Amino acid sequence: MLKKIILFLIVVAGIAVIAAAQDACCERTVDGEWCQFTNANNCDENYRNTPVSCEQTSFCKVGCCYNSEEGQCFKSTPRSLCESDPKNTWNLDAACQIEQCSKGCCIIAGETFFVTEARCKAETSKYEDVEMDFREDVTTESACVALSRTQEKGCCVNGDSCSFTAREQCETSGAEAAGKDGFYLGTLCSNDALSCDCARQQRTGCLPDKDDVYWFDSCGNPENIYDSNKGRSYNQGYVLSEGESCSINGHDDPNCGNCEYEQGTLCAEAGDARPKFGDFVCGNLQCEANEDYSKCPSDCTQSNENKFDELNKPEMIDEIKSRGMTAYLVSNGTVPDMTERLLNHQPTNLYISVYGTTPEMYKKTAVPMTKGFWENVQQTLSMIKDFSCNTVFRLTLTKGLNFTDPEGYAKLIESAMPKFVEVKAFMAVGGSRRVLQYTDMPLHSEIQDFARDIEKHSSYKIINEKTDSRVVLLERR
Repeated sequence: MLKKIILFLIVVAGIAVIAAAQDACCERTVDGEWCQFTNANNCDENYRNTPVSCEQTSFCKVGCCYNSEEGQCFKSTPRSLCESDPKNTWNLDAACQIEQCSKGCCIIAGETFFVTEARCKAETSKYEDVEMDFREDVTTESACVALSRTQEKGCCVNGDSCSFTAREQCETSGAEAAGKDGFYLGTLCSNDALSCDCARQQRTGCLPDKDDVYWFDSCGNPENIYDSNKGRSYNQGYVLSEGESCSINGHDDPNCGNCEYEQGTLCAEAGDARPKFGDFVCGNLQCEANEDYSKCPSDCTQSNENKFDELNKPEMIDEIKSRGMTAYLVSNGTVPDMTERLLNHQPTNLYISVYGTTPEMYKKTAVPMTKGFWENVQQTLSMIKDFSCNTVFRLTLTKGLNFTDPEGYAKLIESAMPKFVEVKAFMAVGGSRRVLQYTDMPLHSEIQDFARDIEKHSSYKIINEKTDSRVVLLERR
């Protein structure tokens, strides 16, 4: 009898232990994370939970998450996480092999991107007067990259007609020899070596898919970026890149039309402040409410910078979070004193951009303007493990600059121990196109290989990727 009682007590105690330690799939946890298999006490009572693995549930089953507005597809996404955004649609196919996610080649201003048709439409809509060009018959990223060659610009000579256009728009098949019909890559139509009856630099103006002020020849063809030094801008009749062109000295510069959209200037008709030639200048976007750009206050940009300085404090993060919002902070790590101050004002996610594994590589890629930048970066990295928030290393990789030495990156990562690592390709968009080209962008397959090498030499594992953004995410094991 005594043995039976003891056995009964042991069984009851075992059941109690099992009940106390029972795990469940939480549709959402009290910490706000979706579809986590954890102790049932961590589940948000306002959402569903069940004592089975998340893969066995209907609400956390992984599938394809499709955003129809942005044209983006996310593989292997839990259903509840996907449907938490009303713009998203969830599909059972976790590999996203569905019609909405089929990709083609999107061409915008001569640049090619391997994305969905909806994403191409969304990106094209950001630019005025630019028509959408989507090639659904291009079914691989490599073929899309190859198509970028057909977008190369030059002068198309066809009989008495001369037009500065893309290679694929040039219908003539003539040989590229002076005076003959054909496509002349990187050559202006006013070049004396051609048989075109086009006089150089006759007027200035804007182009619908560009930020800058351009010269135009007498035939209406665009030439190089406006420079009051005509000879330098003409470049002996050949295309001069934005990076090699003049640099503006603030808005309404009378001598240069190399506008900087990111700095608040864009091609516009001149006001009272006249350029040396033509009728267009780099207008001041920050004062665009004024019809006459020249009447914008001269300290407009400076006053905005002063206002920003008032907000450039760690305490701003506390204010953001106190309003129920998430705070994402991106830093290059060159100001360790500020990093240390952030320890008491932690954001939701802290991103540290890491541009190289050596001082030489970092300097070549990021061109830092502070002395002792490498020592400062190392000091910042040494503090990462002290943060309790999500910490992310962002490696933006560019061919010919820092797209090398994955083992070196792995050592930096292991010493700092961030929670996540983002391995992503440089994207040739915006102002970066002034100094870098589309060919400097690693392919997604190359980013995957690079991430695998980091995984092999570190304690981090690949957990997700996004093909159209050319990014792979790793997490500490």
